[in-house]
Amino acid sequence: MLNFSVDRAAWPAAAAQQRVALVTGSYDRVVDGVALTLNRLVAHLLRQGHEVLVLAPRTPRQPVLHHAGAAVHHVFSLPLPIWSEYRLTFGLGRQGLARLSAFRPTVLHIAVQDALGHAVQRWGRQNGVASICSHHTRYERYLQFYHLPVNPLEAAYWWGMRRFHAHCALTFPPSASLAALLRAKGVERVRVWPRGVDRDLFDPSSRSKEWRESIGEPGSGTPIVLLVARLRWEKGLSDFAAVIHELETLGVPHRVAIVGNGPARSALQRRLPKATFLGTLTSTPLAVAYASSDVFLYPSTTEGWGATCLEAQASGVPVVATTSPGIVDVVDAGRSGILTAPNDVTAMADAVRLLLSDATIRRQMGRHAVWHAARFDWSVSSDLILSAYKEIAPPAVGAGDDIRPPPTVLDRIINWYSPMRASNMPSNMTSSNSFISRV
Repeated sequence: MLNFSVDRAAWPAAAAQQRVALVTGSYDRVVDGVALTLNRLVAHLLRQGHEVLVLAPRTPRQPVLHHAGAAVHHVFSLPLPIWSEYRLTFGLGRQGLARLSAFRPTVLHIAVQDALGHAVQRWGRQNGVASICSHHTRYERYLQFYHLPVNPLEAAYWWGMRRFHAHCALTFPPSASLAALLRAKGVERVRVWPRGVDRDLFDPSSRSKEWRESIGEPGSGTPIVLLVARLRWEKGLSDFAAVIHELETLGVPHRVAIVGNGPARSALQRRLPKATFLGTLTSTPLAVAYASSDVFLYPSTTEGWGATCLEAQASGVPVVATTSPGIVDVVDAGRSGILTAPNDVTAMADAVRLLLSDATIRRQMGRHAVWHAARFDWSVSSDLILSAYKEIAPPAVGAGDDIRPPPTVLDRIINWYSPMRASNMPSNMTSSNSFISRV
């Protein structure tokens, strides 16, 4: 199980402390890009001596990772009809409101634009606490995969996005290409929050002969095409299967390994009966799968950030993917991988065939991929958000201390005047009638 936990005792409170209320739909009950990103951010904040309260949906699912260690408050939720692993919230609730108020945040970080996100953003406006909003998931791109009326729903989606983000001091998508899309759709005050990659974990040295022997026919020695994804159709699974079928038609020697789980797994197994399905892998087993493969094929057109493409490159594996937002930002096209037009199965098959058939090109791209991935650092990524917190919200003092601001001149006059006034006050006069209360 992934472990992001931080030993709080080893990291004293910062002298100028941010108290961050983080709102998310994914934290420790689902392994996805949002949960992994936010746990890395929270761990970084805790190590810097800041405080974090996470507000997330309550779910019967058991934790699938050890979260960073911040306080977590769960609010009432129901499963989403289409994506059962995700939850539909209905606001803060009384307990959530009390927990948020008692926490006294200096800044709000809202990572989901649902009822909970709206409620926390509204609380911030009412209490003078600024909101930073991070944009993670391209829901508008999911509509076509579920036979929904795309045009009216997409128009409503962008209307809601403009309305929500109008109340965000800053909005942070993960990539410049997605930032350009948000600006084009009328979202203002947009900056880019690029992610990192764990280069200590994802490294070419994890390549394993034993793992390669376990994929497909033992002893075949043929190159391996890898996919790492949640197995949902919006991840480009139909195009992935179509590329593999075209490789088979062309007679290109290859083996297929697929890492991940999801509702489309059974159908994909029927379409790719020769592929090896490995289920969900994390940590070292995932690193071994990346480094032991030869080509990473990722046809998705719905990404905000191509995290798996970056992990593959850090492992020395060239990528074949699409020129979609979130992908173009992480692949050095022509040098660490090959990008094709979205949904162009023939072009993707040609690119994979080139890499499978020419080991020299594959190795050259793999070496450049490692160098390219080294540009993406998690500490730099987290520090960027921490700097944004400081920009829009004054920090509190260290934990356990009084977080009220220092007294003003008027406060000193009131404090001096109060005892004198009280000594002359009639015994039946309550403090609510006093000069102090009226001031």
